[in-house]
Amino acid sequence: MPAQIRLPHWRPAQWGHLPPNHTYELDLRASLLRATLSGALAVSVAYLLLGVLGFLRPLLFPWDGLFLLAITLICALLYRRQSASSVPLAASWLVAAVNIIATFNGIFYGIRHPVNAFYLLGIILAGMLIGGWFLRLWVILDALFVAGWGLAELNGLTDAPVGAVQTAGELLTIAAFWWLLLILTGWLVWLFAHHLERSVQVAREQTAAQSSAVLEERSRMAREIHDTLAQSFTGIVIQLEAAEDTLSAQPVATAQHLARARELARSGLGEARRSVWALRSQMLEEADLGTALQRLVAQMAPARAPIVRLQVQGAPHPLPPDTESELLRIAQEALGNALKHARAGRVDISLSYGQRQVVLVVADDGRGFDTGHSTGGFGLTSMQERASRINALLDISSLPGKGAQVVCFAPLNQDNANPPEE
Repeated sequence: MPAQIRLPHWRPAQWGHLPPNHTYELDLRASLLRATLSGALAVSVAYLLLGVLGFLRPLLFPWDGLFLLAITLICALLYRRQSASSVPLAASWLVAAVNIIATFNGIFYGIRHPVNAFYLLGIILAGMLIGGWFLRLWVILDALFVAGWGLAELNGLTDAPVGAVQTAGELLTIAAFWWLLLILTGWLVWLFAHHLERSVQVAREQTAAQSSAVLEERSRMAREIHDTLAQSFTGIVIQLEAAEDTLSAQPVATAQHLARARELARSGLGEARRSVWALRSQMLEEADLGTALQRLVAQMAPARAPIVRLQVQGAPHPLPPDTESELLRIAQEALGNALKHARAGRVDISLSYGQRQVVLVVADDGRGFDTGHSTGGFGLTSMQERASRINALLDISSLPGKGAQVVCFAPLNQDNANPPEE
């Protein structure tokens, strides 16, 4: 019979409109309710079978078993609705059913009988399935039930057997014992439920953080591939096109372009390998940022027009590794755009060292673009992401036919970005 009742798995998406913490709590309680209903169904069926076979014959048999079975089926139907109120409603019905069974058994067996431990079970279910104010309320109600049926037994108003409570002092002692158990059980259940909720929430937050880290790593690898292989290929294309222009008239210049293309290919291969291992740029491993920019210009700039000039201002000094790496990639992207897409006749690159920040400027006199209507390709997005990683301020200004300028203000203290120095 239990196998015929198939309760659906709860879907957290039902709670998409609720706050995240409340969503986790409802999802957890729904899972606990599902397991509890399955257990209650199995227990009630087994209890009825044992009673029919003669192994169990309590005073309330079979009505207590049938009552639990009926309540379990009703709660299962409420659970299947999967609405915002179905979980607490089904849980409250189940908790109330346990307390009703405990109350009627207390009437027949007396306050001394261990059957009153059903009140403890009701508190456990109230804390695990509902919690909050309902748990505190149920502890108080159970304490009143115990005291009420004890007074009724003392006055001979119950069906308790002979030898039950005889004096008020004895009643107070037994009631205090049950009150202590009720309060202690409620406190322990609250601690456990609170810890379980926090554990589930932390686990979900860790899962979300891992997913975010995976997406960030994918984005980082996309930037690395774009800024290494793609830019190296761009430089190779530029050198090969220049070599093609001088192939017949200037063999020496052609050989120089081919040599630069070969150097770019080797550099791109090395960068690709290093990107896989998430290492810094090969240029930065062998020199500082200024020297790396000089090598970048020497590799990418053709022998003839456009003219690329680099100027380093201030006293060069070591920068944080991430700052050097990201600034080099931003300069590489801006230079590649100017040489390949902007049709620039001149590109000026400046690197200025300050006390609080370093400023990188890449300006060209190419065809430019309208920044107000440009959606931006991956290159522009990559520069923005790289600047954001080092808390830098990136400004891209351009007008059609007026060239473009990329300015990056990188703070030396990455915890707080500083405003541009005058």
